[in-house]
Amino acid sequence: MLAQGDVLDVQQLGVGPDTLPDGIRYVVVISHSCDIANGKEPMIELLPCHKIDSPEGNMTYAKNPRELHLDFNNSWYALKASEKILLAKELVPEPSKLFSFTAQEQILPTWLAARYRRHALDNSINEILKKIHLKKIVDRYSKPLKVALIKSIYNEELQNYELFLYFVFDSDCDDCDEKMEEFSKQFEDLLNKHEDCLITPFYVRDDDISLYEVEHAAVLYFDYLSFD
Repeated sequence: MLAQGDVLDVQQLGVGPDTLPDGIRYVVVISHSCDIANGKEPMIELLPCHKIDSPEGNMTYAKNPRELHLDFNNSWYALKASEKILLAKELVPEPSKLFSFTAQEQILPTWLAARYRRHALDNSINEILKKIHLKKIVDRYSKPLKVALIKSIYNEELQNYELFLYFVFDSDCDDCDEKMEEFSKQFEDLLNKHEDCLITPFYVRDDDISLYEVEHAAVLYFDYLSFD
């Protein structure tokens, strides 16, 4: 039985030459596994797998809801949300399965769900993040930085938001602690230039952050914020 995350051989699918972008050898199943098993659902959703030489840090770990870079056996592939394809199930034979992305820490389902879990930030919060040029420093550390989380509290007395930013670093990176320390020093220097911004940062490894903190914060998706 096919499941979400399975990667299929395009040559064994019943699709015409105009269905997929040029040069695509593989597609990944993005339908929920329960929908695939449901006999009343006639279609299956797929995304083309673009072979790439190396990943962009901001496209890994579901940081960008428009594009995801995943690896399998040291080969990297790019998935683009805008390229979704619908095929009738009878055109997708099970023997076309080659390998699966499902073992990668739920990265694929997290990315697929990102558009539906997006938290809209107040415009004044966007302005604060824009003012401190947060995206610029995040871009420089995009590989070891796994995700950025935000919590906000409105301060009635100051008539402004207090922001709590959690920068979560990938513990599997050999230089995780070193990069986290470098990032923290640069970000503290940045905050010193904007003392009017009420921001409290936290720098943590992904194996050292509590479930409570994750559940009470929102993921920052920088591609949907307007930065200069």
